[in-house]
Amino acid sequence: MKSPITLKLLPKELNSGKIQLHFHWYEQSQLTVYGYYLIIGNESENEVVEYLKKEIKHFLNNDCYQHNHLYSLHRICQKQDDLLLYRTA
Repeated sequence: MKSPITLKLLPKELNSGKIQLHFHWYEQSQLTVYGYYLIIGNESENEVVEYLKKEIKHFLNNDCYQHNHLYSLHRICQKQDDLLLYRTA
């Protein structure tokens, strides 16, 4: 039987009106991924959770997950990266 996956969300409202969301992803009662997501628009909580689940699963299943801002130093990035993921193990 698989242990449940838990996603803990810790929102913080910024002076700009945007919301910085610090989150923790637990599998089998152990923290495996944590990160930050910048909520800019009027996204619902369900939309945010589904987006985070999709991105975290992609992050955990791929060895070459890369943050765009690390590899676009000489280009103008048209899409601002609003998600940072970190692996704990």
